[in-house]
Amino acid sequence: ANRDIFSIVKDKKIGLIGSIKKLNMISELMNHKQYRDYTKLSEIQSYIGIPTIGACDYPNKLLNDIIKKAAKNPCDIYFVAAGISKIYFMSELRDKLNCIVIDIGSGMDALAGIIPKDRQCFGKWVNYKIQRNGSDSGVDVLSTHSKRLYKYKTSKDVIL
Repeated sequence: ANRDIFSIVKDKKIGLIGSIKKLNMISELMNHKQYRDYTKLSEIQSYIGIPTIGACDYPNKLLNDIIKKAAKNPCDIYFVAAGISKIYFMSELRDKLNCIVIDIGSGMDALAGIIPKDRQCFGKWVNYKIQRNGSDSGVDVLSTHSKRLYKYKTSKDVIL
């Protein structure tokens, strides 16, 4: 749970590959300077959403879809959170797009502001959240505790 990687790659074009719902949350948060300062992300050039469920049911289609989307706005580095489906496409993506591909796993949940405080190595992470009237139902969270932590503000959450 280290944000320093984003300052190390600050001069590179960054892309994210992961759950569409989480990418939408991150995209909204990127509109806030306070969030960008905290994460050390100045800009994300590409958001490539993949299905939350069933992403590896059709691996060739998934790979082709990702490559097609990435070709529209190529990046130097892609940060990926794609569950088991990443096993199929990460090396292919690296080779076909000639880029760096890094698996950040649950780090995508942290960027989306929904990482549980009980998740190993994320105890000091500050979740940034957008004020909402409704809930973000359907967003995959990592523990039973996280549902409580996501619904209610804790001392380590910042509501934008």
